Amino acid sequence: GSVPYYDPSVRGAAQGLVWKALSREHWRVFAATGVLKVVHDCIMFSQPLILEQLLHHLNAGRDRWLALGLAGALFAAAMLEAITVNIYFHALFRCEVGCEFAFPHSVSTCLR
Repeated sequence: GSVPYYDPSVRGAAQGLVWKALSREHWRVFAATGVLKVVHDCIMFSQPLILEQLLHHLNAGRDRWLALGLAGALFAAAMLEAITVNIYFHALFRCEVGCEFAFPHSVSTCLR
């Protein structure tokens, strides 16, 4: 069923009903972007760990191929971080634009 945006019998509860309607309409986008943001944060927090390992390998004079692999992993993590944050913001922006166009129409329909 649909959730009403405004219930005239409940005074002061319009804000809660709007939030409920928006969350019910866009819960998939919110859930997907939440998971994407967690993945982004994990990638972001892994970069200092990779850098630390890379510096240890370079200072110790150990295997240069492993250091090259760590440098490649650091580069890949930076690229994945940029891609995931861009997808995250793009998805939320599209959701916001959809709400921006749908919300005034639904309010004007309810107030008629």
